[in-house]
Amino acid sequence: MNKFITKLIIALPFSFFLAQPITFDIDDLWDLDAIAEMEQETTTDCLRIINNNLNDLLRIFLKDIEEPLWNDTKPPKGRDVLHLIPYKMTSIEYGGLSMNLFFNMTNHMNVTARTSLNLNTEDTLKNIDAIIKAFLDNNGSSSDMSGLASLFRNITIQERKIGGLIQAGFLYGPFNIQMHTSIQISERNFWLSKKDQARIASLFEEEGQQFDQKELYKTKFGIGDTRIKLGLNTINLSSFAFDIGFEGIIPTGGRHKLETDIDYDYLPDTEEELQSWAVENTQIIRDNLITPRLGNNGHFGLGFFMESKIALFHNAFNLWNRISFDTILEGNEWRLMLFQKTIDNENLHDDDNQKFTENLAKFIRENIFPYPFKVRIKPGNIINFVSAINFNINKRWQCGLGYDLYLQNEEIIEKIFDKYISFHALRVEEARSKKVIQHKVFTDTTYRIKHPTWDMLLGIGGDLTFDSRNIGKDWTLYFKIGASF
Repeated sequence: MNKFITKLIIALPFSFFLAQPITFDIDDLWDLDAIAEMEQETTTDCLRIINNNLNDLLRIFLKDIEEPLWNDTKPPKGRDVLHLIPYKMTSIEYGGLSMNLFFNMTNHMNVTARTSLNLNTEDTLKNIDAIIKAFLDNNGSSSDMSGLASLFRNITIQERKIGGLIQAGFLYGPFNIQMHTSIQISERNFWLSKKDQARIASLFEEEGQQFDQKELYKTKFGIGDTRIKLGLNTINLSSFAFDIGFEGIIPTGGRHKLETDIDYDYLPDTEEELQSWAVENTQIIRDNLITPRLGNNGHFGLGFFMESKIALFHNAFNLWNRISFDTILEGNEWRLMLFQKTIDNENLHDDDNQKFTENLAKFIRENIFPYPFKVRIKPGNIINFVSAINFNINKRWQCGLGYDLYLQNEEIIEKIFDKYISFHALRVEEARSKKVIQHKVFTDTTYRIKHPTWDMLLGIGGDLTFDSRNIGKDWTLYFKIGASF
C-alpha cells in the first residue's frame, strides 16, 4: 500500500494488523545512518552493516529479541449460535416453527494484542520504538513515533453476529424431534479507542499516506451448524414434566482454512521477495485472528439432554431447568504454531554466511512468524446448564428471568499432518484453546395469540455475560416469532 506500512510490517511483530500489498524502493527504505547509530547505542555485539545485504539488515533488527514475540497463537474463542439462545421459552415446546432474529455482540474477545504478543516489558517496547525510528525516513517525524508500540498493545478484537436461529419440531406420541440451525452474518474486527485511532491517522498523514481501514475487519455470511434432537417425554403431569433425549451436531457452518505454500526454511534474497514474504506471513496471522467462524469449525458432535418443568402456585410460576452434555468429535483444523526454541539471538552473530542463514531461518520460525499446520484436534466437551423461572400475566403474557452456564473443556491437539515436522518440534501448547467458562443472565417476554388449532408466539429477550474465562463477554438481543400447533 505504501512505504510507511512496509516499514511497520518489517519492524513490528504486531504488524499483522497492517499487512497489505505494497511497493517500495529498498534504497528509500533503509536509513543506514540510523542503523549505524542504533548499532553504536546497543549493548549487544553484532556484525556491522557493510552493504544493503538483507541478511545483515535482518540480523540488526532481530538481535535484541531474546524471547518469542508470541505468547499464544490460537484464534479467539466465540460461542456457537447453537448454544447462544438455549432457553426453552425461545424454542418449540410442542410442535411448530420458530424464528429468533438475533444480534450478538462481543466487545472484547479473549485474544488481544496484549495477551497474544510478548509486549509486556518496557525494554521490549523501547526496542520496538527504536526499530520504528530506525526504519523511518529522517524527515523530522521520527521523534513523534515514540510510544507507538505501547499504543498498538491496546488493540482488541470485536465480534458481531446478526441472523436468525431457526427451530422446527413435531411430536409423535411421547417422542419429539427438533432441528435447530441458523443463517447469519458474522464480522470480526480489530479495535482501538478513538483517541488511539486519531493518533495513528495523524502519523499516516505526516507520512503523506491515508490509513485504509478495510484491512481491519472480515465478514462471513452463511449457514451455521445444525442440531438434531430426539426427545422422550417420560413424565407429563399437570404440575411436573420431564424429558430426556439425545442430540447430534452437524457442522454445516464449515471450516476455516489457512492453507498456504509458505516454506518455513525460506528466506528472501531481494527487496521484492522480502515485501511479498512479510506481507504473506502477516496476512495469515491477521486472517487467523479476525476471520469469523459460523460454527464449531467443522466438528460433528453427539450428546444428551434433560429438561424439567415444575408448575408452582397453580401455574402462576414455572421453574424450568435444562442441562446438556455434548461431546465434540475430533476433526482436522488449521493452527498457527511457532517452532520450539533451539537457538537464541547470539547465534545470529556467526561469521559463516551459510551457518548464519540457517540460524536466521530457525530464529524467525521460532521467535517471529508462526506457520500454519494442519492438525487433528479433539475439542473440549460442552456442558450447558440453564435454569429459569417464568410467570404468567393472564393467559397471553409470559415473562421470565434465568441463569445460563456454559462450560467447555480444553481442547487436545492430537496430531500434526506434516511428514517433515515432528509433533514435539512445535509449540503446541500455545496453539490450543484452554478451558472455557461463561456465566450469563437472561430475560424473555412472550405474547401468545391463541387460535383453536394453533398459537402464534411473539417475544423479545436478551442475555448478558457477567463473568467469563478464556471467552469473550458477549451480550445478545433477539426478537422471536413462532407458531405452535
